[in-house]
Amino acid sequence: MSRISPARRSRLAVAVALALIAGIATLAPSTATAAPSQDATTSSVSISAFEQIAIGTAHACGIDDQADLYCWGRNDDGQLGTGTQDDELLPVPVAVAGTPLAGKDIDDVATGASSTCALATDDTLACWGDDDEGQLGNGGAAFSLVPTAVSVAGTPLDGADIVDIDLNHKHVCALTSTGTMSCWGLGSVGQIGQGTQANAIVPTGVVTAGSDLDGKTIEAMAAGAFNTCALATDDTVACWG
Repeated sequence: MSRISPARRSRLAVAVALALIAGIATLAPSTATAAPSQDATTSSVSISAFEQIAIGTAHACGIDDQADLYCWGRNDDGQLGTGTQDDELLPVPVAVAGTPLAGKDIDDVATGASSTCALATDDTLACWGDDDEGQLGNGGAAFSLVPTAVSVAGTPLDGADIVDIDLNHKHVCALTSTGTMSCWGLGSVGQIGQGTQANAIVPTGVVTAGSDLDGKTIEAMAAGAFNTCALATDDTVACWG
């Protein structure tokens, strides 16, 4: 496997970020679902070196080398986490003051159709934006313009060391250091792995009993629009949805 030096990786991250910003800012009017509205504002935030970027349907978010979180693009459901519903043409800081993410370093970010989730280094998990299918994981509250805590109390994520999160369309999954998965949000075709087609408004453990993942430790996962896949440490790959 080829390796990229830290310096080259940093330059590549900046180039990718700039390309994404340019793409969002110059979309043709005919692609209305992805282009910011005429109410969009601009930002003077400088792009230093994004270490992670996540792209949703029409918005994107990035974590910089200071572990700070920025988002840009469409914001009709508050998916940028800025406290407003104004679209942004350039990266702007997520409004974390007074939220569960205040003063914390961001370790992971995931974006969906019109919502966003972020994981802090202390395992604080927060989501914001559209919540029409329970994807914010806060018990079914209305959409949020700023980060709101995922309700982990009494769930498999309570006190867990979360190592990865993924969000695609309208469901979210989280992976723990012990190799277990929890998902929540839209479950219309079984994508959250509960053995039903019901939604989940808080994190719920993926049912592995009797499946190809029964008794196995999960080390990686990925969420699609209406499906989810997981990789176990013995190289078993299983998908559902």
